[in-house]
Parts: sequence; C-alpha cells; structure tokens
Amino acid sequence: MMNQEAILHRPKTFEQIFEEYLTLHVTSLKRQQIGSKDPELERCAFGCSGVEVDRCVPKLVIDKLKLEPGKSVVLIGPNGSGKSTVYDTIQETGSDTGKGSAALNTGSGRGSVVYGESVHDGRKKLRISRLRQEEMLASLQDDQVEEVLERTAKFFLKEFSTNPDDIDWTQSDAQQKFDQAMKQEESARRIQKLKAEFIKLFNIDEFLDREVSELSGGERTKLSLCMLLLSEPDVLLLDEPTNHLDIESIGKLSGLLDAYLRAGVSVVSVSHVDWFLDQVGSHGVMEIESDGGNRHLKFSNAPYSRYKRDRSRQEHTVVEGKITWTKQNLAKTNGVLLSPSSQELNIQESPLSDVSVPPLLAREVWVLSGNNGCGKTKLMEAMIGQEKGKHFFNKGKGVTFAYLPQFWPDEVAQGSLENFFSWIKDSLDPHNVEMHFRRFMDQIHDIGFEHAGGGKGASHWAKKKISTFSGGEQRLLWFIAVSCFPHVDALMLDEPTNHMDQKLQGLVTKAMQDFPGAVVFSTHDLALLEEISHPVSGVGNKGSTMGVKNLILHKREGKTVIAESSESPIAYARVRLAGAVKRGQRVRV
Repeated sequence: MMNQEAILHRPKTFEQIFEEYLTLHVTSLKRQQIGSKDPELERCAFGCSGVEVDRCVPKLVIDKLKLEPGKSVVLIGPNGSGKSTVYDTIQETGSDTGKGSAALNTGSGRGSVVYGESVHDGRKKLRISRLRQEEMLASLQDDQVEEVLERTAKFFLKEFSTNPDDIDWTQSDAQQKFDQAMKQEESARRIQKLKAEFIKLFNIDEFLDREVSELSGGERTKLSLCMLLLSEPDVLLLDEPTNHLDIESIGKLSGLLDAYLRAGVSVVSVSHVDWFLDQVGSHGVMEIESDGGNRHLKFSNAPYSRYKRDRSRQEHTVVEGKITWTKQNLAKTNGVLLSPSSQELNIQESPLSDVSVPPLLAREVWVLSGNNGCGKTKLMEAMIGQEKGKHFFNKGKGVTFAYLPQFWPDEVAQGSLENFFSWIKDSLDPHNVEMHFRRFMDQIHDIGFEHAGGGKGASHWAKKKISTFSGGEQRLLWFIAVSCFPHVDALMLDEPTNHMDQKLQGLVTKAMQDFPGAVVFSTHDLALLEEISHPVSGVGNKGSTMGVKNLILHKREGKTVIAESSESPIAYARVRLAGAVKRGQRVRV
C-alpha cells in the first residue's frame, strides 16, 4: 500500500497539469456586487470605484475603473508600477477559490466592486481570461501542439454537460433545460470552429506536429493566445500579447480583437508596442502614476492615440542620457565583413534550404523582414557562427559581431549582472583582461540608469540578479555593455526594442543609428522601421549615402526564399499590416 509521503510526491498526470494550467489563466466568477452601490458600474463586465490594493507597497489607489462590454482599453505605466497587480485584483477579488491575495479593499464597504453577466448564451458565470507576461507553456514543454489545442477545446467543452436525451419531460423545468442544452451544443460547435479558424489565421498548422519545447518565441505566443481565446472570454486581460510576434501577426491579433469587441467582450491590453496600443486603445486609457506617496490608477475615456499627446502627463524613464559608443577600432572600415561560404545555403532544422544571401559590407544596414517561423533568427545565428560544427559564412579577418538574442541562455537569465557582463565580454573579447566590470558600471552611471538601483554602489549592482530587471531594462543593459568595447564591427539584433517602453525604444533606435559599424536586425517596431527607413538627416544611416537593405524572408510550403526588396522596410510593413488586420477582423467569434 502506498504511504502518504509517496502519494504527496507522486508525479502529476498530464490532465492534472493541464487543468492547473488553464485554471491559472481562466477564472469564472458569479455575478456579484461588493461594497456600496455605484450606478456608473451597473452595465460593466467588471468595475470598481473608491478602492485600494494593499498588497503592494506603496499601495495602489483606484478611483474608478470600468470595463464595459464591447469596449477595448489599454493599461499603461512604468515598469514595476503595478500593472500585473491590477490584473490580479480583477481576477481574484470576486473569486471563492482562495486566490484573493490581491483582493480590492473597499474600505469597510464604502468602495464598490461589480462583476457583471456573461455575454455568451448558455453560460451562467462571467469568464475572465488572462494572458500572462511570463512564459505560459513551461509545464507543457514535452507535449505536441496539436494535442495541446485538442485538450484545450475539450477542457472548455466539459461544462456543457446537459444531454437533451436525459431530460425528464415530466418536470416543470424540462423546457428550460432543453433550451439550455441547445445553447450549449451551439457553443460546443462554435469552439471547435474557432479552433480551426485560429489555426489557419496564425499559421499554427505549420507547427502542429512539433513539441512545445521546439517552438520559437513567436510560435509560443500564438499557441498561448489560441488556447486563451478558445475559452470564449467575457473579459480578456492581455499582458504583452505582442511579445515575439511579427508585424503581420500583431495586425491579425488587432483585427481579431475587433471581432471580439463586436461579440461584446471587454478587452484590456498591456504592451510596449506603441502602434498596437493605438489600434486597441480606442475606448480609453488606464494609467498608473505616483504622487511620491501612493500610486493612483487614473481612467480616461480618451483614445490612446490622443491621450499620449497630452504633454502634461508625467513622463517615466529609467535613463537620463544616451548610449555613447566607445571610440571604435573597426577591423574593416570598408569592404566585406561576412560572405556566404557557398552560393546556396542549407541550414539544418530551419526552412532555409537552398537560399542565397548577399555579402554583408562594412557600415551596411540590413532589415530582415518576414513572418514568425521563416528563419530570421536561424539566419542570424548562422551568420555569427552559432551553428555548431557548421560553416555557412566566411568572416573577415579580425571582424567581431555582437549578437542580441531574443532569449538569454538559462545560466545567464538566472545569474547576476556581473555574470551577464562576463557572458557578453566572453563573446566579444575573451582575452581582454583589462575590460573590467567597473567600466560597465561607469557607463550605467553616465546614462543615469543607476538611479533605478536606489543609488547603491557597484558591489551591490554586481550581485543583482538580471531577472530583477524588466525585460526592456535587460536589453538596454546589453546595449550599454556592448558600447564599452572598442572593436565591434557589426550588431546582429533579434527584436532589439522588445519589452521596451516608448522612451527606451527611442534611446536604442538612436544608438543603432549612431553605431559606426554594420547593423543587421529584425523587428516588429514600426517606429524603429520608420527611423531606419527615413533618417531625419535626409541621407542614409550613419551619415553614408548607402540605403537600407530590406531582405524579405518569405516562407511557402515549408521553404523560405530570401530576396532583396526595392520597397522600404516601413512601406513593406504597412502594406502587410493592413492586410493582416482585415484577415483578423473576418473571424467570427
């Protein structure tokens, strides 16, 4: 007989892990009012007024928050201001599952919290579905994508348990139960149809047979979104839904959210992609600000595109200066930095088969344009020689590349800031014993970033975990570290402005323009593409007359073709974006 300890440590089944996963992201709440009555909140899917969040320090005061059916608003504020806490309170305050660590405090009933009715026929409870910023699929790494989606659909179908054949027609409520069963069957058919439409819209059919652990960042985001949307939410809370997505996929998501609004769903979005906020913030803005004491969440009915132009708003940034590149001692001021080792390249475990790539010249700027899964990251890794045992490109003598990946290696992501700098140093100049951490700290101080650390010294910063910084701050620290080295010939940047707010995006864009060597990058940041495509100076980037190369990676039937386009990167992106939005809007939810 199995003892109690063995039972407690028995591995969880896939079904248990899966149910815990979905329960963490999807909450069903009964219609209810907590505290006093506020007539303004009566029509809300969720609303609150005169409440506080005591969990965070300093506490967060919410004067008014309204999520109305069919309305889309955005939530903004500096990193660490409490945006995730706001989402926690919406999910947890009315829950009876014991999650309420972030419950709203109504001040002995003087404030008000309201949960409304579901907009979906046949459902008794309001469903709040949330895309979390952190990795959503960690517990499903070994599972196949097709199986994950099938189990997701079944999970959300299990509540439809009324069988018309089991109805006792002698009972007075028989007709009511029958009508309910018909609505449930209709919902079940709709969920299955939605699954097929999402797979087609986001090209998930291209990786249905792969395990979650094999997916790229963009593919993981698509899978997470698809799983969440199959819940048929009444309130949709999106925390960085644009992470790792290409421009076309973000456009599809924007159009898809329009379809959800037409169905009466309430949508809230947090994102560092400014043009996405323009599109999804048409019904209002919630902003978290600090008055030096408490934090306050303020609500405005103004569209985000107009709201952000109000110069009276408090500006937030963790920096005061700019990134200044150390006087560069470049290996080649002119000529070829990198050339393909053969006319046609075949890069294993990628769609890059028999592709032709031009040589990279000194001071050139390349934009790699293309959808998720077309091989942009694989191409960059091959260019810098990260493909073990393979030699796809010939590098010029003494040429050094600095590579910014989308994800840090695990040992770096879990390590200290000093380890982070050492990892960058080893990749650029492992033999330069004079390149000390102190120089990195001086650069941090010069740019004003040190103020974010509370004024502590270098020894304190050296021990700080890199994970304690936001995603945007980590990428900024990478740029600051690389700027310390005087012999970097080219920057290879995979989504350089990912996770960054508007000011940090502008800072990094300027740094890329000022860099005296070559730059190769991929991005979904339209503002960055605009600046690179049309520099203010009226000439090419870095003061040369050379234009930007727009290399299009187009994937068809599992194989990618690379071609240089005469169209500017921003013009190409806007055309693709417009078509993607329309495709998303056509989905029926």
